[in-house]
Amino acid sequence: DWPPMAPITAMCLILMGLCLWCQQQLVLKQKTFMLVHALAGLVGLISFFSVADYALHWNAGLEYWFVPNPTPELGRNYLGRMAPSSALAFLLESSAILLLEYETQRNQRLAQNLALLAGLLAWFALLGYSYRTVTITAGYYTGMALHSAVAILIFSAGILATHPRVGVMALLTSDSAGGFLARRLLPAALIVPSLLGWIRLL
Repeated sequence: DWPPMAPITAMCLILMGLCLWCQQQLVLKQKTFMLVHALAGLVGLISFFSVADYALHWNAGLEYWFVPNPTPELGRNYLGRMAPSSALAFLLESSAILLLEYETQRNQRLAQNLALLAGLLAWFALLGYSYRTVTITAGYYTGMALHSAVAILIFSAGILATHPRVGVMALLTSDSAGGFLARRLLPAALIVPSLLGWIRLL
């Protein structure tokens, strides 16, 4: 009964993976510059129109690229659409990828903030599954799929790790006492509130 991954979401995951891989190929940096822009821009456009579909009640028809005849057996709300939380996360991550191409500290910090927001969306979706509630997962067949949430969380971590000496990552990777403390407190800051919420539900 969990939400399925829409085919267009799977395509965006592949494109984002290619973007992140190309950014790490320092030898091919100049050759892949335009490719990264094209792929990230395509993901950004798809996710933007997907968000607009939900926000403005449009029907851009992106889901029909892969599902020409959606079957009603999959559920009343399922038309092959990307989940709204997935679309917003892809919009944030594709913007972060584009910012990383212009290697200034300001852009890198902003990209890290966008990746953190996308990671939080995925984390909330995972909490929805662990709590077995439909509130966080945004409803039947419209929530972020479990495997989408895991993949988006990994992409967020990948974007953050691209420039480990800038912004919030500079503190986490620092050899100072503050960095040591941050690395110890960050898992607790995520896990303890989630665990307390689960215990409260029980």
